[in-house]
Amino acid sequence: MFNNAGASHVVIDVLGSFADNGPARFVAVPPSRVLDTRSGTGAPVARVDQNPLVLKLTGAGGVPPSNVTGVLMNVTVVGPTDNTYITVYPPDGDRPLASNLNAGPGQIVPNMVLGRLAADGTVAIYNNGGTVDLVADVMGYFTK
Repeated sequence: MFNNAGASHVVIDVLGSFADNGPARFVAVPPSRVLDTRSGTGAPVARVDQNPLVLKLTGAGGVPPSNVTGVLMNVTVVGPTDNTYITVYPPDGDRPLASNLNAGPGQIVPNMVLGRLAADGTVAIYNNGGTVDLVADVMGYFTK
């Protein structure tokens, strides 16, 4: 870790690892927009509050309709009304205590996310505070 100036706190969340003999294979795809709550791509035009947005990813943005366990996405929070964090997780399980990105009021903050999919090919995206717009682009997926 490198901090250019001053003092800083650092939080690191381990999401997983890669292995040559792992159970899944990564397949890169050209970046494809799968969610934009400002335009209605992937979800209705609406700002997201504390009700998790559930997004179907299998069969969208170059992701096959089946045999997919996770995706590589760039997730962007746009214009939060309050300090917040965003967490991406499979909606058929408990929401983890870790965040994928953090933002303050009015900011636009992107971050790369490895999202594990639920059995039905979805992820949940949770916004902790205020309301936000969300944008997500898929860049790859993991096969079974």
